[in-house]
Amino acid sequence: MIKPSIFLVGASLSQLFFILISQTSGYIVDSDVNIKVRPFHRSPIKQAAAATALQLPSQQKSKSVALDPSQYNAARIKRGQQFFQDNMVAIANSWGIIIVAGFADTEMASALLSTKATDTAEKAQKRYIRTFQDLLYWHTQDLFDPRSPAVRQLGAVKSMHNRAAASIVAKANNKSSKCPFSSAARNLVKLTCPHTSGTKGPSNQAEFIQSVMARTQASFVAMVVTNPKSFGIYDQRGLEDFVYLWWALGKELGIEDEYNMCSSLATAKKFVADEYTTNTAPALAA
Repeated sequence: MIKPSIFLVGASLSQLFFILISQTSGYIVDSDVNIKVRPFHRSPIKQAAAATALQLPSQQKSKSVALDPSQYNAARIKRGQQFFQDNMVAIANSWGIIIVAGFADTEMASALLSTKATDTAEKAQKRYIRTFQDLLYWHTQDLFDPRSPAVRQLGAVKSMHNRAAASIVAKANNKSSKCPFSSAARNLVKLTCPHTSGTKGPSNQAEFIQSVMARTQASFVAMVVTNPKSFGIYDQRGLEDFVYLWWALGKELGIEDEYNMCSSLATAKKFVADEYTTNTAPALAA
């Protein structure tokens, strides 16, 4: 069981998410995906949220490709989105908790810091506000419409992932040809992803990047698939569709099928349980 202190810290981090959720009607989004404030009176807490939002930088333009209806079950995608909307506060809280727990993992933290997007408090704040805005788009807008902001942001995030991957590979090549992944994490990914090469999981940068992406993907469903009732969630079918939605998002963001942790609810549960036992629990106890 995760320490109570982690829940408290995660909950405080989630307050920012709650502000963005509860004040949605107070924001408009322009064509460059910059948050702006409607001109009406705001309480101090609303003004603080608005001031933070206005500091967000414009997202770089990138090619957008909508989901192909022939490759995905559109009904399940939409049900997964509806599940998020029905349980938005609970899921947002779970994300806040998992962010804090994730920073206890040295490999995941190193991957994040290597992008230079979260190496200061100010950068991290902007990064996570931007991330949550992207997540809101993906869970509320039409992923099959090329004109949708969700599709535009999906393309932008994929481009960001590609740049981050290139940075990781370049740094690894400058230091060593060995994959910068702990033996515990290699064994975990080998256990869950039998297609990885070698006897200890990822042996090169490509496999390392896929593994990090897969673990990041799993974190967005981790808490609710393993402890749904703790978050007031009792909708089994909705949970399955939510995992399916993340399978599709992961695929679109570049996660190969053999690494995709959301191929089914059972697969997601198994991976999250193994991840917690192998990496998260020891890191939190250290």
